Amino acid sequence: MNFIEKKPITVVIIAVIVVIAFIALRWNSTSAIDVGVGIGDAGGNAIGHFITSSINSVLGQTYTTPSRVADCPDGYTNAGASCYRGPYTYGNNSHVADCPGGRTNTGTWCGRGFLYVADTLGMDDMTCPKGSKKHGARCYPDCKAGYTNNGETCGRGASSLSMSSMTCKEDEFKTGARCYKECEPGYTSFGEFCRAPAK
Repeated sequence: MNFIEKKPITVVIIAVIVVIAFIALRWNSTSAIDVGVGIGDAGGNAIGHFITSSINSVLGQTYTTPSRVADCPDGYTNAGASCYRGPYTYGNNSHVADCPGGRTNTGTWCGRGFLYVADTLGMDDMTCPKGSKKHGARCYPDCKAGYTNNGETCGRGASSLSMSSMTCKEDEFKTGARCYKECEPGYTSFGEFCRAPAK
């Protein structure tokens, strides 16, 4: 048994709606000439409202609920299948380490006097201020959390997070990588629109 044999009433209603839609189009195209623009608009709107009501009675009342991309953690961008953060590097300029007792850092030792060869001390006696680390005769500031010290720069690689890291607002629900508005009571969500049962 095909669809027409199963639901003859539904087929008739749809056919009537199509005929009414055609009449509405003909009305709007001729009424501006025959009876004036104002009457034509009023007639077209009335028929359009009747068509909408008829469709809703068959298919159920609907209204649109546009979705949006879900939110990713700070610094990440919603790439559809994941939250993505690209690689980044920033400058981390070093400075010479401190020598004790007024000695001068020569790059290899600490010393005083002519050519800094008097009263010398080695690199092990050099120090760096808090928040930096000593490498050789120089001090390198600590990098920000999540970054690697590469000498004169601090860098981090690219990073991807799964969809589970994405979030939506309290009045929304998440499907995949998108957020959808919760439907009003009595309506069921169909993604981009909400529908109530046919009357």
